[in-house]
Amino acid sequence: MVEGGAPAPPIFRAARALPVVAGIIEDRAGGILVAQRPPGGSEAGKWEFPGGKIRPGESAQHALARELDEELGIVIGNAAHFASVHWRGPPRALNLHAYRLSAPSAPMQARAHSALEWARREELVGYAVPAPDRPLVARLALPDRYLITPDRTDGLPGFLRALASALSTHAPGAMLLRTPSLPAADRAHWAEAVLAQVRTLAPRTLAFLHADGALAGRLGYDGVHVSSRQLLALRERPLPAHRWLLASTHTPGDLAHAERVGVDAVVLGSVLETASHPGQRPLGWKRFAAFARSTWLPVYALGGLDESSLPLARSHSAHGIAAIRGLWERRGS
Repeated sequence: MVEGGAPAPPIFRAARALPVVAGIIEDRAGGILVAQRPPGGSEAGKWEFPGGKIRPGESAQHALARELDEELGIVIGNAAHFASVHWRGPPRALNLHAYRLSAPSAPMQARAHSALEWARREELVGYAVPAPDRPLVARLALPDRYLITPDRTDGLPGFLRALASALSTHAPGAMLLRTPSLPAADRAHWAEAVLAQVRTLAPRTLAFLHADGALAGRLGYDGVHVSSRQLLALRERPLPAHRWLLASTHTPGDLAHAERVGVDAVVLGSVLETASHPGQRPLGWKRFAAFARSTWLPVYALGGLDESSLPLARSHSAHGIAAIRGLWERRGS
């Protein structure tokens, strides 16, 4: 009933979200524990982070301790909250609460799984995981600084010199080759040369190519980044799960569509005014935070930002920052 005694209109809701908990267990070498689901059960053979359902009246931390004892035979102390994923896709709605903890000294046993493995962060994308675990994989494996290259037309040698300087100066962790004004006939040559330089100078840097999934796969890029227009034209994920798919977004509708088609992370902006888009109304931090909190995807803040913006971006629910000038130019230039 609504206030005043009138009957409330019928509301059609999705199934109630099931509360679950997962443990992100890390060893001294930086490996993350993944556990393989046994044959015969739901999504048999897939890898997951150990954990399970939170019982009525049970705290998430208590549920985590109970589940890790049952599944791995270990006793844990306090664990730090890592992320919560409010999953609303198939197979069912979940509120997944992940906690981070160090591997105990006691040996672990695969009591509820077929196998246990330690995976480096960069290897996690190669594991087939249940869909609700994928945002956790992205948060663990994707870096907090994402360089988007400017649209340069002064020739490949000069571009490569500037890229080398950016990789050395800012160590961004991930970079996107985006050259919209480059003639189509030159794109494969540029993409090959840029990837070779990244692999040589910064081999742990993730390399993304704008839009062209076929070329990215042929050359060995780590993934593809699509524009918001290209995103909205997608009806399903265009890449295999072992390669990253990122997208540019501007609205809650963009974010919702990115979730539906299986995007791994998004860039959202522009947060502040930028020289490249004078007069365009920016989101501002308040709206950015509201949009970022509406999605289960990791969100990079874009627009007028640089490395010094990271703490502010994180305080507004960003996974990290994406930048062109802020991660391309030398500091102080």
